[in-house]
Amino acid sequence: MTTEYSPNNYLQQESDSTDQEDYKIPEQILFDENAFSLILKIDNDAVDLDFINDFSKANELELKNEFHITVLGLKNGGEIRKTLESLSNKERQKMFSEIRFLVDSTDWHFVFDQDRYFVSKKYENVADPEGSETTVGEERVSCIQMVILPGMNQFYKKLNTLLGTNLEAPPPHITLCAKSSDSNNMQRGIGIYSQNEFVGLNPERIGGKPTEHYQSIDNAVAELSNEIIAWELNNPTQRCFIIIAGPTGSGKDKMVDQLNFAEDATTHLSLDCYYRGAELQQREDGEVNFSVPKALDQARILSDLEALLKAQEGEEIMAPVYDMKTSRRVGQEPVRVKRRIIITGVYALNLLSQINTPFKWYMDASEATILGRKLVRDTTKRGIPDDVVRQRFEQNVKPALGLVAKQKILARAIINNN
Repeated sequence: MTTEYSPNNYLQQESDSTDQEDYKIPEQILFDENAFSLILKIDNDAVDLDFINDFSKANELELKNEFHITVLGLKNGGEIRKTLESLSNKERQKMFSEIRFLVDSTDWHFVFDQDRYFVSKKYENVADPEGSETTVGEERVSCIQMVILPGMNQFYKKLNTLLGTNLEAPPPHITLCAKSSDSNNMQRGIGIYSQNEFVGLNPERIGGKPTEHYQSIDNAVAELSNEIIAWELNNPTQRCFIIIAGPTGSGKDKMVDQLNFAEDATTHLSLDCYYRGAELQQREDGEVNFSVPKALDQARILSDLEALLKAQEGEEIMAPVYDMKTSRRVGQEPVRVKRRIIITGVYALNLLSQINTPFKWYMDASEATILGRKLVRDTTKRGIPDDVVRQRFEQNVKPALGLVAKQKILARAIINNN
């Protein structure tokens, strides 16, 4: 059974980075209680039909006959069904009611992001559309419009708490037009189940302002500082977020220092303090790899981000304190919220994709440069022997550089810091 819910009337906090009047409300909220699918139908008049028509014709794609944001798709819906099958009938009915309440009480207001992407995905072992017993490969391509949907992470946080699961929220987006090698699937999107999967598909940004490339921090600082100042003058009631990602040793903190913003107006939050303790992520061989996304406490990051967005200027949130020498979380400390907020981290662009800001930067550096900087930092500041630093670089850091670099597609500026 599919239930249609009336969209609620909650508005975003005034501290969000987009004006309230920019937010739109879904035309319908459709929750299928059998498949546990949840989609937000979007009014066709809300999307840029002129762009979609031109793009679909130029790329021989089929214009979608309806537009929606998928909140719960086949994968997560299936996981929910499996979880509920283990419950008694009474417990299952109670859980149904709580999930329905969660759907109805979540704020589903959204705003269009500035980014659109061209994405393709290959499927293996798909049933033959000609009806034979053999299976064939299928390739689908789509043009998608990204959206900022603050309720998505809040919904998944509460859903996972309710079910005791660890479901990943998909990147909120609308499929505008699509094409498949299977003529029966021309209207189907490609199915993107997580932000990591999205970045891994190597999406191609369409239109909009091109990514700026800078050959040094010095070249970038003057221009980007002026852009920030101009933006703040034009948006006096909005909080300014600056997201800086890039591999370890690429110069993220140096970039923050070079910006030289007044401390009384700027909050700097490093995602390095959100690493999980070494005892929570040891492999069977006893080694710990801090170079992969799962080394970070992503649930805490999203929870603190929510608190950061809701906090008024001058208020404080509590952030973890991490001791890099012992690889342990050693407490918490208050972080005062100011108008300008800089967040840095190896995977910051990927983890914080739902922050609507034009200031998304990627710091780039060569393998040799990264190793050289790690040797200096880790041996002098963290007391790690030279040979151990080199071994960890080869085993952990170097293999992860490709994954880190995939965030470049999300960046508005790429800064070379060799």
